[in-house]
Amino acid sequence: LDLPDQDWIGAVIYFETDRPFTRKISGWDPLSHTLSWDDSISSYHAGLIANGCDYYLKDKLELIDTLGEMYFSSTGTLYFSPLDTNDLFSQKIEIPKRTFGFDLRVVSFIRVEGFEIKYINRRPDSPWLAGPVYSWSSHQGLEIVGNIIHDCEATAIYFRNGVDDLVQGNEIYNIIGDGVRFLQNKGGKIENNHIHDIGTDGIYIQETSNTLVNNNEVHELFTPGVHTDCLQLYRDTLITVTNNKFYHSYHGQIVMHGSSPKVRYINNLFYGAHAYTIMVTNSDSVEWINNTFGPSLYNALILRNGSDYCLAINNIFQGLSLEGTACTTFISDYNNIISGGVTYDTRPIGGTWQSLTLEEYRNITGNAQHSISADPLFVDTANGDYHLSPGSPCIDAGTSNNVPDSDQEGNIRYDDPNTVNTGGGKFPYYDIGAFEYIATNINVLNILNNQNS
Repeated sequence: LDLPDQDWIGAVIYFETDRPFTRKISGWDPLSHTLSWDDSISSYHAGLIANGCDYYLKDKLELIDTLGEMYFSSTGTLYFSPLDTNDLFSQKIEIPKRTFGFDLRVVSFIRVEGFEIKYINRRPDSPWLAGPVYSWSSHQGLEIVGNIIHDCEATAIYFRNGVDDLVQGNEIYNIIGDGVRFLQNKGGKIENNHIHDIGTDGIYIQETSNTLVNNNEVHELFTPGVHTDCLQLYRDTLITVTNNKFYHSYHGQIVMHGSSPKVRYINNLFYGAHAYTIMVTNSDSVEWINNTFGPSLYNALILRNGSDYCLAINNIFQGLSLEGTACTTFISDYNNIISGGVTYDTRPIGGTWQSLTLEEYRNITGNAQHSISADPLFVDTANGDYHLSPGSPCIDAGTSNNVPDSDQEGNIRYDDPNTVNTGGGKFPYYDIGAFEYIATNINVLNILNNQNS
């Protein structure tokens, strides 16, 4: 091989019987045409480091081998993708038991795109450990985009100590572990993924900040006897959760939210939890704006003692539960609170437990002055359709103050001519819930003109 003398990142894979052995390349001698190794970075259980190619170069466009190709984008990110671009998932990675998949430790700005990854089995007794795609070391800008990851006994994508990682457009299913796990990360996006039939949590985020969870569909968390949540937040801050569909968590909450202040939930759909839809503990300044909460076993939202100064606007709630100081600091208005009313428990601060109607809650707290309690007239809840039907009391009943000007599907707000505006703000026709009611055969230009006026 006639290779340039420059910095390296890379690996060589040796297969010994039924398991691979990986060593990291540390250099190349152009005179002797020999490679040198960093023996401190090796593993008997790593299946592939950066695509499993024989080697790869830094800062050079180079065809590596017949399995895949590597190239740099204009932003300096290293890409791996199958050679056959007509068949995005033509390259399949099948690794023996007790192995890793893409081992991305010690490297940054790597993009893995368009692979089918399966049969990665870390440890069946500890499925939350990393397997198919992971990095435990400090890194930046890892991108996992457009892959299929399935039938693995390990967490599908696990990033720790990362900055600005991207997990986008992946299909993740039949995983005995978490779908995506971020631990001690800063920045980053988890978006446009379809995560289903997961053994523990769909998305697990811990001790992470400034991260966007956007437009994911997470459902069918199935493991009997195991606590499973579509989304779990723990000791996080400044997380934005927007435009997601979370449903069918058979053994837990849709969202378990613990010790994570300053989180915003916007334009999400939640339904079908085995317990509460969202349980919040010790988390101040959490906001819920324009979300739809469908039926779950218990109330849609429980704020436990210590979750203070939270805000809820333009939501459809299937019941609320407020505990302790959350009762006195919770701010809510322009919501539709149905089928359960408000459970109001001030015992943790020396008070009493009360089950209140919306009117009773309003009279006691002065809260929810513009909220309603009425059947929202969803289109077809049996088939998961939580759009509003014509005549829904949620139409034109929300406020436009400090809320998004489009719904979960990107529809801009619409003033229904057949509905009296009962909302608030400059445009008192925003709808309550995640989906704006849009009448058929409307003129989008007229909507824009109405908003501009």
